[in-house]
Amino acid sequence: MAERTYCYWCSARLSAACLGNYLPDDALYACAACLVNRPELVLPPLDRATTLAGLFTLQRGKVLLLPASELRFSRVETIWYPAELLEYNQHRIPSQIAAKWLGREICSGSPSDEVFYRADGFFPQYPVHIDLAQLTPISLPTTLNPSLEETLCPDLSMAMQLAVPGILELIRDTHSTHAIVAHYHSFESTPEVDHHDHDRQWLASLDFTPTPGMLATMDAALNCLGRT
Repeated sequence: MAERTYCYWCSARLSAACLGNYLPDDALYACAACLVNRPELVLPPLDRATTLAGLFTLQRGKVLLLPASELRFSRVETIWYPAELLEYNQHRIPSQIAAKWLGREICSGSPSDEVFYRADGFFPQYPVHIDLAQLTPISLPTTLNPSLEETLCPDLSMAMQLAVPGILELIRDTHSTHAIVAHYHSFESTPEVDHHDHDRQWLASLDFTPTPGMLATMDAALNCLGRT
């Protein structure tokens, strides 16, 4: 327990804030002064143009897209799953990320239900985009029931929020060639489209009519998009 009481680099006594709420056995801990004086210990700013992790919000309760195996994230066969961030602690090295995978009823094949740890030092090396074959399918269980007005699964709502940064990126890119963006613009330019309700008409043209349960599931994500 001594290594959890004192800074590994300068031996200063650690505060409770430095230790955090999660204490993996193999972690080392740095005091606040060492994080300032040793920049190599701190995650550098992440650029979305060079890494997927540039979309991450490192706050408790946010959802991150993480590889099933930290050491195999560069392999094309590695599957990526949504995970809830339980704690981000820069002082805990190299296990700054404490997280848990979203429930298996939402993401089939999620590795486990236990808390796991990841090093933020891998984030700059994450790919810019993930191939669709590497993404786990997300189920929409009870949301498809038209009689339900509320989602019964908070994990599913969190998974929806995971998509927000990527959607914003597409919306803000005035030169986007993404297939969905191109289809939307093509539909919107059709003369017979009622521009007072073109979003709903576009969804109907795709034979997609959200149920009340599905809308409730997407409520937090839609509110986030609306504020932006």
